[in-house]
Amino acid sequence: MSYNIYVNRKSLDSYIQYLSEQEYRLVKKRIVEVLKPSLKSNASLLDIGCWDGEVTNYYSDKLGVKDIYGVDIFPEIAEKAKNNNVKVGICNFENERLPFDDQQFDIVIANQVFEHLKNIYHLMDEINRVLKTGGILLFSVPNLASLHCRLQVLFGIQPSIIKLFEAHVRVFTPSALKKFLTFGNQFKIKKFTGSGYYPFPPCVSEILSKALPSSSLFMVYVLQKNNTVGVSWKKEIECRGLQSVF
Repeated sequence: MSYNIYVNRKSLDSYIQYLSEQEYRLVKKRIVEVLKPSLKSNASLLDIGCWDGEVTNYYSDKLGVKDIYGVDIFPEIAEKAKNNNVKVGICNFENERLPFDDQQFDIVIANQVFEHLKNIYHLMDEINRVLKTGGILLFSVPNLASLHCRLQVLFGIQPSIIKLFEAHVRVFTPSALKKFLTFGNQFKIKKFTGSGYYPFPPCVSEILSKALPSSSLFMVYVLQKNNTVGVSWKKEIECRGLQSVF
């Protein structure tokens, strides 16, 4: 009896691992899909949290963008990205300036980054600084309002996207994230879609996430930078005098 329980649990864990791998594959595919209509010839692209550059090169190949940059917090990992032909900068996203010029990039991708940050305000200011007016920001994070998270909360279970012994420190819902991203009219939303739909297999997940993006696993926003100046996410949070150090 105990052996059967072990086998079933092992099978379940394997299935969950399989779903996780497939969902990360699908979100990369969705990012390429939604960015293609906004592409300009000879576009420059910055991948925030580029890690070893493998995904950055995926974007490059699928989008046909050759002028690719990345930035990461870990020097040893950034070195691997350099070996993968990505022009890489290193900085702490929460309190350091991105090592790039003002209005340098046509496209900035922040995929699965902001859930790892407590200070989400500084990086938004920096993205706004390095992105050209009219440029595109692709922003994707896990969705606290996803179907499986709603069910977990309903039954008193800690949502799996914000486990206590994990790297995620922030969670977002579509309505709150929309207000945050469009704060001060710096960006306008061109497209909102979803990717991933737990606990369904990829063939079903793709369909459901497009039809029901507000309850999908990942939220995917395509935003265009407006010609607006003088607004700062960082200054806005500082002026509120909250009892937290950002």
